[in-house]
Parts: sequence; structure tokens; C-alpha cells
Amino acid sequence: MSTPERAAARHRQSRRERIVLVLVVVVLAYALLCGLLMLFETNLVYPGSFVDTNMQEEPTSSVGLEHVVYQSSDGTPLVGLLLDRGKRSTVLYLHGNAEHAVRMGPWISQLADVLDANVMAAEFRGYADELTPGEDADIADCEAARGYLCKRYGIRPDQIVLYGRSLGGGCAVSVAASGGARVLVLERTFDRLVDVGAKKYPFLPVRFLMRNPYDSVQRIQNYDGPLVQIHGTSDTLIPIEHGKNLFDAAPTPDKSWIPVPDLGHNDRLPKSILNQIADEVGQHTIGTAGLLKHTSEE
Repeated sequence: MSTPERAAARHRQSRRERIVLVLVVVVLAYALLCGLLMLFETNLVYPGSFVDTNMQEEPTSSVGLEHVVYQSSDGTPLVGLLLDRGKRSTVLYLHGNAEHAVRMGPWISQLADVLDANVMAAEFRGYADELTPGEDADIADCEAARGYLCKRYGIRPDQIVLYGRSLGGGCAVSVAASGGARVLVLERTFDRLVDVGAKKYPFLPVRFLMRNPYDSVQRIQNYDGPLVQIHGTSDTLIPIEHGKNLFDAAPTPDKSWIPVPDLGHNDRLPKSILNQIADEVGQHTIGTAGLLKHTSEE
């Protein structure tokens, strides 16, 4: 082989080696990115559990507001916030990531007024303690909150109005599927959390890696009671199509879809929509809870 031929061969070999090296680096970088996604999944799914938990309850003048302590199925102690108005209707509120039960006084007071009910905000582990949240554990925590209300008021699970917002909506679907509900109210929640994640990170195999999939579409197949679902048209965190997919998948014929124009994921829910929710819920609670009260229009 002549000198020019040997030089050309060395050049081709060097080029192949560079290509292989680049491919190895790309594969390793991709594997590292997947590993980081798995490592920080809890932070991504439950960002609210990583904020300062040393918070005081927001000021409220509501009479009957109290902290209630109950235990999850594994013995974990939890503290919810209950507004006992002495009503015959009871609502269990399961909050979203940006909320904490200890700070829900004003909101549950508003719900209690508009729904003419006792209202309890349940807490998930990891939001007011140093524990690690997770799908199965947090659902068990919500079931424990329902159990507390059943014992306190001497009622069945299917006599409680379940209200879940965002992440809490995924828990509410699971709780309703395991024991029913007088009405299931879902606000700005998802069909499958894993689908939301897959759309946000289309370059990653989210569906194969995610440990907290929250498959509400599958779970809602076991619920056939009344459903009221609300979603904002401007929600970019959980786009409205995810909520509509869940609504369409619900097998119950007794369901109402309430789209809210220009409402983002963390925007305040208009009082007119609260009144509409009250009307829908009232169709299933009047006779046991009395007439529902509307708030004044904004």
C-alpha cells in the first residue's frame, strides 16, 4: 500500500473513531438525562412538597375551623383542616401542588358557604412533614381522610362530595373509584399524569420511566356516580384536552363539563363558576343538605 493510500486509510479509520466517540457521548448523555429524570421525578411531580413547610394557617374568622389528626393505613399521622358548620352535607377537598391544607382556611370557608356543607381539606404526606410523597401513599392518605369523615359524621363513603383540584383530582378519582361519592368534582386535573409528562418531554421515554403515572382514565372506569368537571381554556400546565379526555372516558351518564374561558392553571376560580358548581352539586344533595347558597357575583 502506497503512502497516500495508507494516509487515506488512517483518515477513514480516524473518522470512524470520531463518529463512534460522538455516538457514545450522545448515548451516555441521553442515559444520564433519563437517570436524572428518574432521580428527580418526585421533585417534578410534587414540587409543592419541597417548599417551606413551617407555615401558619392564614387568618380566618370562620367559626368551627379546626385541625384534625388522623392516620393513614401505614400509621403515618396527618393533619387536615376541617370547617364544621353542623351541616348534613360533607365535602372532602383534595388540594393541588401549590396548596397546603394548613393554609386552606379561606378557600374551604368559601366552599362551605357556596355548598352549604362541612368541608375538610386533606393533607398528603410530604407537604407538612419530612416524608416522601408518592402516588400509592398519597392516595392512601386521602382514603384515610375520607375514613375520618365517615367515622366523625357516621356516614358512608358514597355520601361524601369529593372535590379534587389538579394533583388532588388524580387522588379524588382513585378515592371515588374505591368507595363512590355523592358527587365527584374535578377541577383542572388530568387524564393520565404520565401523558402530561410525555407531552412536556417528548424526547424522553417518560411512559417507561415514570413511577407516578396517575392513570385516572383507568380508575374512573370504576366510578359511575355524578361527575362535575371544570377546566380552564388557558391552562398551560395541564392543557384542557387532558381534562376533556378524562371527562369523555368517564362511564357515568350523569356528568357535566364546565370549560372556563381564559382561566389558567393557578388563576382564581370565578365566583360565577363556583355558583355553577353549586347548582350541579345541589341536584344531588338537596333534600339531605338543604338549599345551596350562591356567592355574590364578582
